Amino acid sequence: MKPIKPLIWLASHWQALATLLAALVIAGWLYHLKHQEPANPVGQALPAVKSWPVSHLTTEGFELKKPLRVYPKKIEKKLHLPDEVTQNPQKRVADAVDVPNDGHAHRVVPVADGATGEIKTYVEVLPKCWLCFTSRGDIGAYAGLDTNGDQRGMVQLRQGVINVRDITLGVMLTGTQTFGGHAPVNNDASAMVGAWYGWGK
Repeated sequence: MKPIKPLIWLASHWQALATLLAALVIAGWLYHLKHQEPANPVGQALPAVKSWPVSHLTTEGFELKKPLRVYPKKIEKKLHLPDEVTQNPQKRVADAVDVPNDGHAHRVVPVADGATGEIKTYVEVLPKCWLCFTSRGDIGAYAGLDTNGDQRGMVQLRQGVINVRDITLGVMLTGTQTFGGHAPVNNDASAMVGAWYGWGK
């Protein structure tokens, strides 16, 4: 019996392999949707999840030569902090920063200065993942004119599945309608898979 050459075997079984790969990707994406952490509610401050480099470490005592510099107690309401902070006089705000929405995850690191009692907060922009699932999608409606001067409307739905750094792999559904002008009313719909790249903030 002659050995089967890998390229010949792949060429004759590519459809089955593509179906298996698609099934694995869909299963992984559905698992990601089911187990992803819910987004924090807007306008409510919640305890943050510790960053990985310190999540497995224990804290240690650090003596300050001067009292810790904090903000007035009244600022806690404006920062939408929970009652466990606002109603406890022993808990005070040492710093607050706004992180820009630029598509990257950010690591916020407050650092205490023992000599002055001040807190200085550093923000690190983390690189995007090389390969990870995403649940981000968008939908849009458009209207305009085609090259013949006919009116055209379009609805587009995009659902991301996998992120490869700044490139998103996913599916896109479109529906278009041409009406008026020189052409009769015409409806068209399509479903495609592909990749798209985003930029800007």
